[in-house]
Amino acid sequence: MEKVKMIKISDLRRIKRLCFDKIAANGTARRDLAVQIKPLNDELYTVIMSNGVDYARLVADFIQPAETEEINIAWTEFARICDFFDKTITITNKNGMYEIKEGKTKFKCAISKSEANNNCYFKFDFDNAIKISMDDCFVLIDRKMQMNKFALGENMLMSTDGNFATINHLKQDFGTNIHLFTEKFPSGMWYFNPKQRIIVSEDKKIACSFSQATGGFPFEAVKKLVKQPLSNWLEVDAKQLKEVADKCSKIDDKIILQFADNEVIVSANNREQALDFAVPIPAEYNHKPTRLDIRFLDKYLTEFYRCIDENGKLKIFFDDNQSTYMTRCECKNLSIFGMSLMPPHLMNKGA
Repeated sequence: MEKVKMIKISDLRRIKRLCFDKIAANGTARRDLAVQIKPLNDELYTVIMSNGVDYARLVADFIQPAETEEINIAWTEFARICDFFDKTITITNKNGMYEIKEGKTKFKCAISKSEANNNCYFKFDFDNAIKISMDDCFVLIDRKMQMNKFALGENMLMSTDGNFATINHLKQDFGTNIHLFTEKFPSGMWYFNPKQRIIVSEDKKIACSFSQATGGFPFEAVKKLVKQPLSNWLEVDAKQLKEVADKCSKIDDKIILQFADNEVIVSANNREQALDFAVPIPAEYNHKPTRLDIRFLDKYLTEFYRCIDENGKLKIFFDDNQSTYMTRCECKNLSIFGMSLMPPHLMNKGA
């Protein structure tokens, strides 16, 4: 019988939240998903998980000296341990079963191994690495909650779904080469090396794989579009707009902002069900608009709320020309912009 040194639950929860949950979600077809806890020496241990493609590792400190052995448990049991226990645990191998204990709380589970965990590769080139913080970065995803291709280059992280786009303005400069990805890095600060598919956390305790994309990205086109001059803007209290727009979204997924003197009428209509809902809220304009309205799919108007200023105000840039559909919102580190919807009378005219 050998006892594992005491392990912090906070360490296990960290790697679970940042990496293991995604690995498990991407490996649901596998029945051998397991977590390996392996001693490096008398003071350090690793926690590793792989689904055969994605993989991640945590390096953490033991709390107390004791003899130890390699631990292999099913992913489902690892998740339960993170839920059942609070601060520190010991793991004991008793008659081919693991007993996990904290105080008087006990949990028993079977040994479960995965060969995929033995094939993980974590060597990383720190000399040529640069850092990126994903804490405040926003990347567009589609309606099916799938990640679109996004790009990192110069001092910008961009994403687009073909209708709207975002530019995260970063402090770091990543050079003129454009790096493409198919999944977002976890939150936090990460060492990133363009030649490898591994990122490492700032404290160097976590390493995990990510997916790079191939093909192209309209990087230069997106840069030019965000600079397109727009002749007017409206500014509203963001909380008021959101409250009314949330009600409008229950009528239709298209939200209409109709322009009026010192206010904007937030409305939605559903012709099939003969429903119409409208509420005016105070608004300020750069100058009196000459166009009638601007229209959005609710999911895009919702993204604009990321650009609320310190006073709770949201400023939406648009053009007085009714045939110009580009709109934009900006804040210190983020630009969100794209095409609003064509009004029905212009659509019919075009037909």
